[in-house]
Amino acid sequence: MQDDSRTIHRTVDEARGGESPNIVRWVLGISLSAAIIALSVIWITGAVSQNDTEDEANVANRQLEQQEGASTDSIVVPTGDPATASPGGN
Repeated sequence: MQDDSRTIHRTVDEARGGESPNIVRWVLGISLSAAIIALSVIWITGAVSQNDTEDEANVANRQLEQQEGASTDSIVVPTGDPATASPGGN
């Protein structure tokens, strides 16, 4: 048999020893919003401040690299002295 006289019943606030305000949700929401806004402003101002000449130069350089086969995505340095290795692995 169980002795129910020894059972302790406490509310959540009594067990924690304090209150549980919802300030954490506000801090999280405001911080997340501020981070999203800050990164968006940085991204948008960078895109707006880039002029047409930079856009054309970036595209022209990419096209030239593709035509020459000078892609830097998979550079393999042959064994030996890396200083004497030719670009493109030849």
